[in-house]
Amino acid sequence: MKKIILICVAFIALNLCAYASKMPPDTIKITQGNTPNNENDTTLILDAPNPPMNNVWKKINNPNAKIVPYTYINEENVMWSKRIWREIDLRQKMNQSLYYPLVPVRDRKSFAQVIIDAVTKGYVLGKGEGKSDTIFLTAYETEDMKRIYNKKMVGNLFASAWDSLPTDTNGDGVTDIYSRFKNESSIGDIVKIRITEQWFFDKERSVMDVRTIAICLLMDEYKYLPGPGGSFIKVWFATKELFWIYFPEARPLFSQAECYNTKNDGARLSFDDIFWKRLFNGYIVKVENVYDRPISDMGQDKGYLKGLDALLEGEKIKNEMIEFEHNLWEY
Repeated sequence: MKKIILICVAFIALNLCAYASKMPPDTIKITQGNTPNNENDTTLILDAPNPPMNNVWKKINNPNAKIVPYTYINEENVMWSKRIWREIDLRQKMNQSLYYPLVPVRDRKSFAQVIIDAVTKGYVLGKGEGKSDTIFLTAYETEDMKRIYNKKMVGNLFASAWDSLPTDTNGDGVTDIYSRFKNESSIGDIVKIRITEQWFFDKERSVMDVRTIAICLLMDEYKYLPGPGGSFIKVWFATKELFWIYFPEARPLFSQAECYNTKNDGARLSFDDIFWKRLFNGYIVKVENVYDRPISDMGQDKGYLKGLDALLEGEKIKNEMIEFEHNLWEY
């Protein structure tokens, strides 16, 4: 019995020695050091420490995530299709995971910040200005992208840092005050996004499916009007398009960008998951039609309805699509 115990102890000791020889660089080791007060002082030495992590575990899944490929669609299997344009207000409660944080925190950025960083660094091409969804077909050159970015995000419309002369630049009777507000625009001014979607019924799979084709960032623009006591009042002026991106091109980027999960911090979603699973709320602003006109205003394209009437018209179109799919089946 004693021999068996000795063999077990020796086996455990050998395993501990083997484990100690494979200790990672940041493992604390105990060594003997010499000090003036005590020659046999035991000192803890941290050998070649790794940089500190902002988490208990190392994240592997999201930073290396791959996109789920779309199912191939054969034209002969598409028995019905409709293209719509939808606006998503990022300030709505369901969409706040796309809007926040306004300033990057730890491993999270807002959806707009992810897109702007990708475009300015050349990972994704911003698309040129134009009408309707044709604008995403022409890629910006690098200098054009810098011009658009500087003009609308930094504020090159301002003459100089301290030029406070009132000027009516747009001829609309509203005076702009060019002064200390040169860098006033921020990522928080991007309050909406506009997406182009293609809905279709695939008879081979017998499903109603949707593909997001392009995404556009919409930014609020403000004017500064003279106020009492020499102050200035910030007044909303318009919501304008920044640029479009081709969504399938940006999917690999979105799949690795985390967004906040209100239910579980250990299972963060990606922005690609948000669009893939339709975890957002939006309203229809245009459906493809013979006049090529939107329901509500889309930049230079003037809509035929305003306010609540436009929202109700969008809901009517959505319900018609639901009823169309429902009526395809017999019960």
